[in-house]
Formats: sequence, C-alpha cells, structure tokens
Amino acid sequence: MSYSRWSNSRWYTFWCCSGSKKRADQLFDVDCSVQFTYADLKNDLEACMAKVRRYEQKKIKADKRGTPEEHEELRGYMRQFMADVEKDAGLQD
Repeated sequence: MSYSRWSNSRWYTFWCCSGSKKRADQLFDVDCSVQFTYADLKNDLEACMAKVRRYEQKKIKADKRGTPEEHEELRGYMRQFMADVEKDAGLQD
C-alpha cells in the first residue's frame, strides 16, 4: 500500500511486503532506499527520522533534501503505516 508518491510528495512511501505475519516485522519503505520495521518505528520514531536525515546527507544533493515541513509530512506517513499495521487483524503480535 502506498502512502505517498513522488507525483504529489517529496516522498515515495509504502508498506513493503515482508513475508512475515508478525506485526513487528512489517516494513515501511521510504524512497526505495530506507526501510523500517513496524517495531523500529513504534520503539523510536525519532531515531528512524534521524536515519532518513543521515541517508539524505550521504546520498541526496543539499538542494534536494527534505525541508522541515517535508520531514513532518514523512512522520505523518510513518504514523499512518503504524495505525494500519495495528488495525490489521491478520497479523500476529
């Protein structure tokens, strides 16, 4: 499931198939470059955001990196993903 696409956002984010039925193992992908498990996001969302910023520092030209507003937008997509994972009755805790 896609949360955002490059056509309408700085980010391309989606729920990536993990092959696992465990809630903690579900994957959230950012720009086909950085992935987080549900557990990563649930345990420390801010550490995940810091990982995205480190990735941008290493791989993205300065004028193409996310703005503070765009980072807040990404945080919202992460929260949407977590809410969807929590609602999925087919997943095991």
